[in-house]
Amino acid sequence: SSSGAPSAPPPAPPPYPQLEEPQATALAGIVAEVRQTSADVLSFAQRVLELIDEADEVGGINLFVDGGRTPQSRAQAAKLILSGARIAARVVHGVDLSEERKEAPLAIRLEVHNGRQWLMLDPVSGDRVDSSRFLVWSYDAPPLLEAEGARRVQVQVSVAAMPLEFVALLDSRLANGGMGLARLSLLDLPAETQSVYAIMLTIPLGALLIVVLRNIVGLHTFGTFAPILIAIAFRETQLLSGVLLFIGIIAIALLVRFYLERLQLMLVPRLAVVVTVVLLLMLLVDVVGYRMRWHVGLSASLLPIIILAMVVERMSLVWEETGGKDAVMRAGGSLVAAILGYLATSQPLVEYLFLAFPELVLVVLAVLLMLGRYSGFRLTELRRFAAMRENAP
Repeated sequence: SSSGAPSAPPPAPPPYPQLEEPQATALAGIVAEVRQTSADVLSFAQRVLELIDEADEVGGINLFVDGGRTPQSRAQAAKLILSGARIAARVVHGVDLSEERKEAPLAIRLEVHNGRQWLMLDPVSGDRVDSSRFLVWSYDAPPLLEAEGARRVQVQVSVAAMPLEFVALLDSRLANGGMGLARLSLLDLPAETQSVYAIMLTIPLGALLIVVLRNIVGLHTFGTFAPILIAIAFRETQLLSGVLLFIGIIAIALLVRFYLERLQLMLVPRLAVVVTVVLLLMLLVDVVGYRMRWHVGLSASLLPIIILAMVVERMSLVWEETGGKDAVMRAGGSLVAAILGYLATSQPLVEYLFLAFPELVLVVLAVLLMLGRYSGFRLTELRRFAAMRENAP
């Protein structure tokens, strides 16, 4: 039954645990103490988890916490103490779906029954959690993986959100006896591979946007693919943090690039130095972000270091050849193109359409071929030559 839904009839109270001394006396004392400070089953369970945190100060709790204070040991200890109060409880293994991420570790939760329904708790924090966002793997079962003589053993589960419309569409295709390409499905791939293709299939759309901005609008950027790659990086860092990191790293690296002019280095060694400086800046952001618990900063390493170095190099060359205004305009154009590319390709509806109908990439390809033959005026050129149109007879 669902963890949050009422269950009828309620489970029978668990038998009182048969323990030896001194655990039997300690259990009776703990149960009596918790009953004085709790009002219902939920507060009783939360108080038990609080006492486990205070095991060094509260006598008797240490007798029930084996193997340290891992989520597994905490949940097992709480279940044992709750059984002493004749409260039905169980340890739940599953996957937490509350966070959007490609890989999620197997998590452990504690469930208690209040006479009407199962209530799910986090055994570490003691907070009640939403059971509808938790995929149950097993109840009161041993861990999925046990190892002896090994360190840092962890099971990772790939998680990918999928609209129900997509599943219904695939089921209808198979039910209609589709053959050939109609039977091919991205669902046949592992979940993490599906997540990668969900991003890759939107790259042509981002390329189309860059083509429109450059050939139709007339926006100046540093290259064609750099804004697309930066837009993909923004998907990991989030938009605001990614923009701030981009501006900060470009500004600092550009100052270093101007300082290198005094050393009169050749192009290739100079570019290698810029790459190294950008890498060091990434490491600095990672370390500072980790110390400050700024998790967005940890995604900064996903920014394309080589692209940033090339942007710095090309920006400095343009600065020398045509002036600082043109260089800043091109850098700003690249940033605007990356932001628009991020907004266009990160929409859940866009990902769903390209994942459900990968043939849409052919439509994008056709539009690119059509735009490739366009040789008319750009929108910015119409404004540029507006004076000539006004003076025309």
